[in-house]
Amino acid sequence: MTNEYRVSKEEDAELPKGGKGSVPRVPILLQDLKLKDKLTVHMPEDQARTYINAIRQKVYRYKRENPNTNYMVHLIDEGIGVWRTK
Repeated sequence: MTNEYRVSKEEDAELPKGGKGSVPRVPILLQDLKLKDKLTVHMPEDQARTYINAIRQKVYRYKRENPNTNYMVHLIDEGIGVWRTK
């Protein structure tokens, strides 16, 4: 099973409100995101609910190594969205 991802270069992307396994085997390239960019990991909703905590953990570890960055991770219609907020 392969999951595709893409980095969306949306200017002033609207931030989602609220929200709450194993990690999909796709590179989550947080270092490529600029302020207010969105990375989308496309997958079905049930799979996204399983993987979201693992992706949040990856983001948390990246933020610890790069304290001048901040990210938000939420379930979205397409799968999982990661926004750079700082």
